[in-house]
Amino acid sequence: MRSELRLAGLLLFAVLASESVWADSMAVPAVALREESAGKYVLEAQMVPVLVPGARPPLAPDRCSVSDASRVAKDGGVQLSFTIDCGDAPLRPDDVLVLPWSVDGIQMTATWSDGQVKRALFGREQIGVVIRLDRILERDESLADLAVEHGLFGWRHAMSGSNHWIFAFALVLAVMGSARRAFGALGGWLTGHAVALVLSDVGVSGLPLAPSEALVAGAAALFVAAAVRGSVSTPAFATVAVLLGSFHGLAMAGDLNQSGLSSSRSVPALFLTNSGIDLGNVLLVTAALVLFNVGRAFLERYRAYVSAFLGTASMFLLFATMTEGLTAAKASAGAGFMEMDALVRSDPVSAAPTIAVPPRQIDASGQLMSPFMSYLIVEPYQVRHEVLVDLKSALEWITFDVDAQDQIPVDRQTAVTDELARLIAERSPIHIDGARARVASMIGEFVALGANGALARGTPVPEPLSTAIVGVTLVYETASIAESVWLDWGLFSAAGSAVPLTVTDPLAVEASELSPSASRYEWSNRLGDFELPKIEAITATRPEWPFASLGLAVLALVTFSLGRGRSLAPFCLVAAYGFYPFVRVEATVPWIGEARIDREASTEVLERLLTNVYRCFDIHNEDAIYDRLALTVTGEQLLAVYLESRRALELENRGGARVRIDEVVVREVRSVKQVENGGYAIDAVWTVGGSVNHFGHLHFRQNRYDATITIVPVEGTWKIRSMELLQETREL
Repeated sequence: MRSELRLAGLLLFAVLASESVWADSMAVPAVALREESAGKYVLEAQMVPVLVPGARPPLAPDRCSVSDASRVAKDGGVQLSFTIDCGDAPLRPDDVLVLPWSVDGIQMTATWSDGQVKRALFGREQIGVVIRLDRILERDESLADLAVEHGLFGWRHAMSGSNHWIFAFALVLAVMGSARRAFGALGGWLTGHAVALVLSDVGVSGLPLAPSEALVAGAAALFVAAAVRGSVSTPAFATVAVLLGSFHGLAMAGDLNQSGLSSSRSVPALFLTNSGIDLGNVLLVTAALVLFNVGRAFLERYRAYVSAFLGTASMFLLFATMTEGLTAAKASAGAGFMEMDALVRSDPVSAAPTIAVPPRQIDASGQLMSPFMSYLIVEPYQVRHEVLVDLKSALEWITFDVDAQDQIPVDRQTAVTDELARLIAERSPIHIDGARARVASMIGEFVALGANGALARGTPVPEPLSTAIVGVTLVYETASIAESVWLDWGLFSAAGSAVPLTVTDPLAVEASELSPSASRYEWSNRLGDFELPKIEAITATRPEWPFASLGLAVLALVTFSLGRGRSLAPFCLVAAYGFYPFVRVEATVPWIGEARIDREASTEVLERLLTNVYRCFDIHNEDAIYDRLALTVTGEQLLAVYLESRRALELENRGGARVRIDEVVVREVRSVKQVENGGYAIDAVWTVGGSVNHFGHLHFRQNRYDATITIVPVEGTWKIRSMELLQETREL
């Protein structure tokens, strides 16, 4: 037995010590199908470079056309993109796509135009990977669907892998056709799968598939060597099988981790996948036993030749897998270097795109077409009245001194802008929902007009009276969104010229004007089912525990140790394994943690937490902001998060205007690690995109953040405990 274990250890070391094998060239590629518009789709696949030459365009229904692949180096691999155009006849549930690729299967994520996201695993069939659209079109996956999907995938994996065939025949040859010993070894493999299931469930990261498949071939070589020497040891084979099943099960867990399954689905999916593999192995071993007994005389006479053939084939598969891994690793490293070089050479975004002030508002010399330009902005939690003023036209209402050059000195500018802001607030009142509104904040400043809108001067300079323009911003707070807003304009010059008015609400922009005969503008809420952004506590789901399986395992241990009813122990263990993924109870276990989160769920939780943080700043009252932040951030971090988030939302040279967040998207979750107090450290990358309407211009902002955020469960809800910002990049 020791000799077999020593040989197994050498084979394991040879596989695991080769860093190249960990390049998962045999892994199931991640494929995304995205609906761009009605009848038009983009199919993207992330592959290691060694598999790219065999990735031909997908086969689609006859009414659809498919483009050739475009290739982009990405994340150390190659991203293939195909465009599928079905014209006026979009894909239907009864349609089929075929990927004629040399892979075991694919993990498909389909994103539809209505926001629905569906995920499914598709295995390889004779003509390639067959994608049946009914599985990813508007259908919730039941447990039965999961069983068919993943059970069949595991079955096909075992039946289509030549290393599994050679493993089965080498095992039968080593035990000289003994069904008891052969199935005993398979029992060890099954035990290894059970160990892998538990390890994966408690958070052990999955392994790449390539070294696992190499070990299957290596185990076959080990069995052949034992058969040649005639030293057959059932415990040795069982021990090797347990180790092999554990590595293989964790490798399948590694593949399933990329599919985006929730924690409630990933454990059953792994169980069903491994069960499909186990059934395939049983069939292969049964077939090998039948062939051995039918040809026993031949095999006993030519045992050396058969052993040599199986040993050569198994070693060929072992080294072929390792060589494939080496090729993939080198190609991946090259692709990663080329991608980094391209990123270094790319030009940064120099300026944010804007929507310019309409030409009719600026004359040929770049000055305002009208002495006053009024902008009414209705947003959730506030109404803003912004006014651009040609200062020389305001001499009718305010007085101020100028120097000898008809310039307004820097030391007198604040008094001028403050007086003008108070004048507009008093003479052009705002009524919200029938009552005169009180100004919450008032800003007046000298501005310069340009292609990017009205910008506050970074450093004050003496302002010539002939060209001086003042921007006034008046902010009125609301409890939610206004139902009605009245603007009464009371600043008409002696000539009585009209004042252009631009009104913006969450859904539309309207141009109007105010005149002495029509000095009131009335806005009424016609937003229909427009909903205010919600800030809600995010529930921390309590973990589900397999108490039934634990009880059966304890019962098996007790009966075996007492020596009474030992025959009951195997049945208890099998039942414990079968119940493990499906019979679970939601509970909090002391000292373990009140909540659990997996990688896929962490993306949604983190996205909602970050969205909550930025949504808090839709309102301007600081006390209300702190109250809302407290739903998402622990107390010791409130001030730090408040200051950092407020800084990120301020627009430079925009008079204190604040970005309204349109979306927060978590682009990548690299790792999720459990920390003390039941928390999790999430290493992630996200983007924050937003806009602000300011003096007739729409300014866009998008920042990218790379950070480690630690979240903890507090009284049943997730909260941010700390944030370590690694990098912040301005993208727009």
